[in-house]
Amino acid sequence: MSEELENLQEELDAATVALESARKEAADNLDGWKRAKADYANREKDLVREKSEIIKFANARLLLEFLAVYESLCEAIKNTEDGGTALIKKQFEDLLKKYGLEKIKTLGEQFDYNLHEAVGTEKSDPSVGAGSPRPAVPGEIIKEIQSGYKLHGETLRPAKVIVAE
Repeated sequence: MSEELENLQEELDAATVALESARKEAADNLDGWKRAKADYANREKDLVREKSEIIKFANARLLLEFLAVYESLCEAIKNTEDGGTALIKKQFEDLLKKYGLEKIKTLGEQFDYNLHEAVGTEKSDPSVGAGSPRPAVPGEIIKEIQSGYKLHGETLRPAKVIVAE
């Protein structure tokens, strides 16, 4: 009987070791599955964010082409200012703004290489200090050669400017 108890004890010990091994393997598998699930969820979030960015800036090239037409319209309006053309200009501006396009401020602003492209410098003259009677500060934009635009906060086309020396 003692030998039988000893065999049963050995079988019980072996079963306990096997059970602990199976529990550890199950826990490892569960941890791996949880990590994989978290990685998948993070990738899904990344894909949604990337898709949103692609959609947000998908119209950039089209808007750049519209800008050329818009700026021609603005030049034409300067020469023939009437209510009808001003209304068309306003509608065009509203449409561009609706798609996230905004004009970059220039005159009187400090030069920022993220927003502006300096095409020249000039000595400060009180008559050109952003329309004020004071001389322009060095680095201040005193003339705009071509308007610049941002699309959803990102520079689409930098403004071409003249900067005070």
